[in-house]
Amino acid sequence: RQNFIEPDCVSYGAAMRACTKQEAWRFCIKLLTDIRHYNVKLDTNICHMAVGFCRMAARWDDALKWFWEFRLSHANVGLMTYTQVIASCGMSQNWQAALELWNDV
Repeated sequence: RQNFIEPDCVSYGAAMRACTKQEAWRFCIKLLTDIRHYNVKLDTNICHMAVGFCRMAARWDDALKWFWEFRLSHANVGLMTYTQVIASCGMSQNWQAALELWNDV
């Protein structure tokens, strides 16, 4: 008999923080994919970390993708997540997307 702990937003958050410290953005994307697979309830911290990690990796397209996916899943993304994704768009000089997000706030 195997014993294992069901993954939740706390365990995924810890793994994502470890990825952030090691700048392992590809593994972070894998974790986000797993979160969807296991239907883990997203919280504000997960959304913020995911979008922030994409911003740090200069992956504005991924930041936007995950942001909208979180929104569509009715996750509480929070103002800090909006700030992260707007900053990500600004860093890539994608001002149109940044302005669209600003208007959504």
